[in-house]
Amino acid sequence: MPVMNGYEATRKLRESGPIIALTAHAMAGDRQKCLDAGCDAYMPKPVDRGKLLKLVSETLRGEREVAAEPSAEPQVVE
Repeated sequence: MPVMNGYEATRKLRESGPIIALTAHAMAGDRQKCLDAGCDAYMPKPVDRGKLLKLVSETLRGEREVAAEPSAEPQVVE
């Protein structure tokens, strides 16, 4: 994005509703960086359509636990 990166955009959009990070950043620490920036959930690319739909549904219903400790490995949210 030419004006700001995804983390800055997340901070600005935070009040609009739930935010799910869909990112190619899948290294250790990237999930937490997204959550710290204000995202409600995280999913690395490539995205599995079924898992994404489930994540969106759970996030909208408030069923996601984003406070859980992230693993050292990239985490695909199921």
